[in-house]
Amino acid sequence: MKSKIQLITTTSSIDGWTIENYLGIVSYHLIAGTNLFKDMFAGLRDFFGGYSASYQKELDKLEDLGLKELKTKAEKLGANVIIGTRIDFDEISGGGKSMLMITISGTAAKATPKNSDKINSITPDQIGISKEEIRYLLYQEELKQEVLDNEFKIENIDDIKLLTKYQIFEAIKLVTSTISLPLMEFEQNKEIFVEYFQNIPENELNSFLREIIIHLGEENYSKLLIILKEIDWFDYETIYFFIDSPDWKMRNKGLYLLKNEPAVYSVSDISKLQIIADKIDNAYLTFPKYETGKGMFGKEKEVWICPQCQSKINMSDKWCTCGSDQFGFRDNKIDPFKLKDGVLKRIELLKTMSEQNES
Repeated sequence: MKSKIQLITTTSSIDGWTIENYLGIVSYHLIAGTNLFKDMFAGLRDFFGGYSASYQKELDKLEDLGLKELKTKAEKLGANVIIGTRIDFDEISGGGKSMLMITISGTAAKATPKNSDKINSITPDQIGISKEEIRYLLYQEELKQEVLDNEFKIENIDDIKLLTKYQIFEAIKLVTSTISLPLMEFEQNKEIFVEYFQNIPENELNSFLREIIIHLGEENYSKLLIILKEIDWFDYETIYFFIDSPDWKMRNKGLYLLKNEPAVYSVSDISKLQIIADKIDNAYLTFPKYETGKGMFGKEKEVWICPQCQSKINMSDKWCTCGSDQFGFRDNKIDPFKLKDGVLKRIELLKTMSEQNES
């Protein structure tokens, strides 16, 4: 799961922090619409009048959007800080039209506070705490207790924002239950769900997924998969857990998790990926389930058994009348052995890269 950006700075170093790894340059380009650009510069004659505030507001919006995208790119690399950040505004002209391009760039890095050990050793009488923080902690405890006592109800999307603000991760089941809202409404509020799930400690999230996924219907599971993809979730042990399940429905849901990938691959992933490939073989080489019986004219014929409805299907047919294939998938988007081939290709690529680095 991707890290969360804690600091963005224009400097190449951060006071009080140690840069552990430089993960690469991240950049984002944003093109402003022609109307904004035209109106903005037409209003320069009154720049110190009514135009300045409104256009500054528009520029601030563009800058905020660019920084958000920059953070997303850096988080996918595993960074928790961005240093050397630059924001440039340029005019692009052509064909009698002008546009405004904003370029934001910086270096994604992994850093830790130099005084983290000192912080942990501070005694209570050395701590200064503001009244705002006291209020925050008191309300956090009160809210957490409401959730644990099943007294907290999510009545609108703002309630999820409240749970996120006060980091009430004990409400994860409650939040997940609300993804049953209509797809359009879910899409409109997706970022709110993403922010909540992104802040959940990874071990707690993995434990929850193992418990809840089997109980989710197909539509709600699809929405959960969207959230997991947005937060760059990936955990080998959780995927092993599902593919090893004796329940074919659990195994199938586990394969959907394989559509995600680790944010960064390393040589240690080779053995873990091989385990996944072997587990897919063990789970799916037993499909389809065959049965031999008498046909209409007394001749023996072989059929395959649909995992979903247990109907007997002719060998020449790839799909059951219920819409299921021989593995129990209904959306024609998952083939266990194509997924396995993708896993094996990644293994070979990682092996090749490892050998090149050694030579």
